[in-house]
Amino acid sequence: MEKLPEILICGSFNFGRLQLKLNFDLMALMALPTTVFALFMTFEIVDLMLLKILDTVLFAALNPEEITDLMPLTTEEILLLMLFHTDDTVLLTPFITEEVVLFTLFHAEETVLFTPLTTPDTTDLIAFHTLDTTDFTPLKMLEVVVLMAFQLY
Repeated sequence: MEKLPEILICGSFNFGRLQLKLNFDLMALMALPTTVFALFMTFEIVDLMLLKILDTVLFAALNPEEITDLMPLTTEEILLLMLFHTDDTVLLTPFITEEVVLFTLFHAEETVLFTPLTTPDTTDLIAFHTLDTTDFTPLKMLEVVVLMAFQLY
């Protein structure tokens, strides 16, 4: 019988059981950095999208001839994509509608259950803000009168 390489005998890769444990440990270690990286990438993507939107608007404003020249070249592709997506929409609409109805019913029940729990908090906040507004209104009015007197407003 042929002797296997040392790496295969020691529990790595093909013949070892430690490989699954090693994979799980590595995946657990990478979960948090991956989440943080994805969060930062989201902000970067949003920033880049805003820049690209500005570039696109400027391109459209400054190059209307090029846009009208390119439109016939993309019309066929757009029509084919529209047909494909229309088919998808027709097939998926019943499933999405059912899901939305169930989701709405769930949230309606949740709203009915939680409204009595949040009403006292809301009432307290309204009372606090009313008192706060009542306290600061005369001061603000005095400030406006003084600024108007000196014509600084």
